[in-house]
Amino acid sequence: MKIIVFMNIRSGAASGRDIPDRLRRALHDAGLSADIRETGNDLPDAVRKSLTTNPDAVAAAGGDGTVSTVAAALAGSGTALGIIPLGTLNHFAKDLGIPADLSEAARLLARPCFRDIDIGEAEGRFFINNCSMGLYPRMVQFREERRFLLGRGKWFLMSAAFLDVMRRYPLITVRLDLDGRSYVRRTPFLFVGNNSYDFSLFSLGGRASLDRGELCLYSARGQSRSALFSTAVRALFGRLDQGRDFEEKCVQEVRIETSRSRIRAALDGEIVTLPNPLRCFSRRGALRVIAPPPGPAIRSGQ
Repeated sequence: MKIIVFMNIRSGAASGRDIPDRLRRALHDAGLSADIRETGNDLPDAVRKSLTTNPDAVAAAGGDGTVSTVAAALAGSGTALGIIPLGTLNHFAKDLGIPADLSEAARLLARPCFRDIDIGEAEGRFFINNCSMGLYPRMVQFREERRFLLGRGKWFLMSAAFLDVMRRYPLITVRLDLDGRSYVRRTPFLFVGNNSYDFSLFSLGGRASLDRGELCLYSARGQSRSALFSTAVRALFGRLDQGRDFEEKCVQEVRIETSRSRIRAALDGEIVTLPNPLRCFSRRGALRVIAPPPGPAIRSGQ
């Protein structure tokens, strides 16, 4: 099988000096003669150019950000996406049942099982996990601005970011057009997931399915600062009630409008600016992946 593996050298997941050698050794031991390419900001173009050589699969070695970038370039091409999880959380890989162990992930690529799954689209931008507005993009921006200054881990910085956002506590007003009806919500955040999540404030649980052809929208039921703080505390102690704490709507397509001229969002953790109004929809079965047959999702954090 002809497979090209992309490793994003700008990703924190690939920053260890021994990672490229360990990856080559794992692929070799699995019986794969893979073309390993180290890239940086040119990753999207590099993936698209690689398709001209007609590989059987293109693999992403990295975390969710790297996997999302490669997946976006492959969406609709028919070329399979392989995943070698090297990130901290690896939400997408866990939901697909891909092992975190490097050797096991390599063996999975060598004996591929192909699945066609969904990918979300927001005005031409693709997402494998979620697109979120409001509180979460602000937290991500806070974390990224201070990561190199403070030199702390993601969880410490996200906790600090949450406290900063709670102090400011900006609410967003959104109009949602879906299923022929309009809804107006004033909420600290709007979360658009690629299929249905077991959702909590600080972590994303597993998705039972990635092929239902739907987007699932989540917003906080409570609008006050105290309500959100109480939700956060329940999440930390594992006592979150998804039905009580969040409003959920699952649709194939949604139009989102806010009072701003543009929409700032986190697309698979990357801060982007999107047009307002914003149309999001599910591209059902548009992404071919190498993954085990469908089974129970692995909860993030396990």
